Amino acid sequence: MVDYPFLNPTSENGYRVFPSDLEDDQLVVFHGTALCNLNSILEGGFRPKCQGGGVSFARGSELALGYAAARRGPHSPDGVVLAARLHPGAVAEIVIENSTVDVYKLELMPTIIGMCVIPAAYQHR
Repeated sequence: MVDYPFLNPTSENGYRVFPSDLEDDQLVVFHGTALCNLNSILEGGFRPKCQGGGVSFARGSELALGYAAARRGPHSPDGVVLAARLHPGAVAEIVIENSTVDVYKLELMPTIIGMCVIPAAYQHR
């Protein structure tokens, strides 16, 4: 997994967090959360919050950035955006919307390939 530096996304770069080769890859999705959740995700993978539920991913890091910024708080002042690669065979079994991808089967969860910590000082839009 690559730890990408935070480059202060702005409207000029479309609030993208990762390099274009990841952002433009149709098999790469993004997940934003509070930094305090990172170890749990790295150790146990992406897990639905409730039985029968799924895990949502953004098709672009700009949407995941909003989630990462919103999830920050006193318990976790920093956020994190994760880049993950979908398994090619999983595409037929996941739910793809305009800007999101929902994965319901644990065996189809994407593999984390990169991360970017969103500092507490960053003010999102």
